[in-house]
Amino acid sequence: MKYTFVLALLFCCKLSMAQSITQTRVVPAQPTVGDTVLLIADLQFRSSPCFLDSKSHSVNGNTITASTQHCVGIASAICYAADTFVLGVLNAGRYTVNLTLSSGAAPAPCTPGIVPSDTDTMSFTVQTTLGIEDLVLPSFSLYPNPATDQIDLSNAYKQLVTSLKVLTATGAVVLESDNPRESIDISGLAPGVYYVELYHKTGVYTEKFIKE
Repeated sequence: MKYTFVLALLFCCKLSMAQSITQTRVVPAQPTVGDTVLLIADLQFRSSPCFLDSKSHSVNGNTITASTQHCVGIASAICYAADTFVLGVLNAGRYTVNLTLSSGAAPAPCTPGIVPSDTDTMSFTVQTTLGIEDLVLPSFSLYPNPATDQIDLSNAYKQLVTSLKVLTATGAVVLESDNPRESIDISGLAPGVYYVELYHKTGVYTEKFIKE
């Protein structure tokens, strides 16, 4: 009985020293509000195998708490694992991740985690979707304004916009163009206020102009 207790104690000590979190990272590396964010924990154990026993996570405001437990064997070989947590689509802001790793004896389900567990803390920022106003800052985007016969995009916008629509103040589409590098003929429009929706690879930007 005493011998069994000593072996168990030695195994517990081995586990407490052998487990480690080598890296905690998010994918994509620079997430935006439209991305599904993954948290990946790269783990290393000094005994093999290192089967996953359980893992969980929670998002509380801007704090993410995650934990993972592996069942470690007795083979003297380094074992690597990468645990993935699907955080989903997150609001814009800066997040802090607190990750806890614990280990037990194989096979699964393994014994409870051994203290002290390895822990890691990291932070990342979820940014708002990049808009055209973030990419370029031209002094104007549509000219002339007011206009009578035609309007043009400034050169900075011509390099980014893929298509555009001209809408009335009530939202009715009156013109469309798949070639925003050319002048837009508005001679047939009635005088009034109009809006141009500029479509680009990251979203839509809207500009207002007046037809005289």
